[in-house]
Amino acid sequence: MLARLIGRYAVLVRLAPTGPGATVTPATAVDIIWAGATAAECLDHVRARPAADAHGLDIVLILRAATGSEALEPTRALCGRAVHAPLLDGWSLRHTDAIAIADLMP
Repeated sequence: MLARLIGRYAVLVRLAPTGPGATVTPATAVDIIWAGATAAECLDHVRARPAADAHGLDIVLILRAATGSEALEPTRALCGRAVHAPLLDGWSLRHTDAIAIADLMP
């Protein structure tokens, strides 16, 4: 049996508050995502920062997957679980986009 070629993908996510008063630090969001991650989701790294437009958090997740599409599925699952955590009550997943790490290299 041939092994599948696995690449690393950066998945860009925007978490946004669904109403006024919803606040969370980037570090807390990262901790919540890591706490809900499973080995099967192949998560390697998470980084978050306040969104440039001040309407949420921009998060980058680095995952191992065969394709960008395959990296999106576990990302949506991870972030979907995260926004159901009590500390992220009032937040929702707005969009995701996967980029192959190799495409970012010169």
